[in-house]
This record gives sequence, C-alpha cells and structure tokens, in this order.
Amino acid sequence: MSNAFTMAVAENSSPENWELNTPQDMTEILLKYMKPSEKCYYTRGCLPQYVYIVALSGEGTYGHLGTAQAVKERFVNGIVLYYAVVNSGCDDGECGSIMAIISANEVNRLGLDHFIFRVTPKGIFPYGYKFTDA
Repeated sequence: MSNAFTMAVAENSSPENWELNTPQDMTEILLKYMKPSEKCYYTRGCLPQYVYIVALSGEGTYGHLGTAQAVKERFVNGIVLYYAVVNSGCDDGECGSIMAIISANEVNRLGLDHFIFRVTPKGIFPYGYKFTDA
C-alpha cells in the first residue's frame, strides 16, 4: 500500500490535488500500482455482510463492511482493502482512510486482523499515529 501511494504521488502529485469525491476515486489512482484478485465496487462481496470488530480491550462494535455501499478489493493472499474517502482537498490534513482486513472472518480484532490507515499528503499512517507531526 505504501509503495502504491509513493508511485501514485510521483505520477499524480500529492493527494490534496487528487479529485477524491468517492472511495472509487482513490481506488482508481492506487489500483494502477496494485493487483487485486477481486474487485467488489458497490456490491456485496469480498467480505461477510456483517463483520464484528473487537478492540484488543475486548470492546466490540459492528461494522457493515460487506455492504453494497462500499469499495473493496481482495488480494490473492486474502487481504481485503476497504476504501473510504474523508474529503477532497485533504482538509485538516486527512484525505481518506483505507481499512485492511487480514482475515475475512465475521469476527476481527482491531490491531491483529483489522487495521485502519489514514491517507494524508505526507503519506499513509496507521490509525492513532499523530500524522500532523510527521
């Protein structure tokens, strides 16, 4: 993901200059540098319809990651990327987010098999990292 981002910036400029109006906009820019085995754009698929995400503290929340309102890609190794655009122009330093789901089970643990990354003009950072200081 990081290499795809670096190559996309080299070819398309910094993400605040990308026209990010939908999750698919970000996907199309990065996809040129990644090879998913399955695309699930605005369809059910790539993930179970309901995914229960449990924090390492034991607290859980439901995520509707398998819904038809999302842009997802599955790779040969089973990892699924789920794209969500926060804002075009990268207001507040954040352009969007990408969730990486390592196992497509109905129960996933945040930080073990479910990771969230923030896309910023300075790079892609794990959720919780203070990217404004990077």
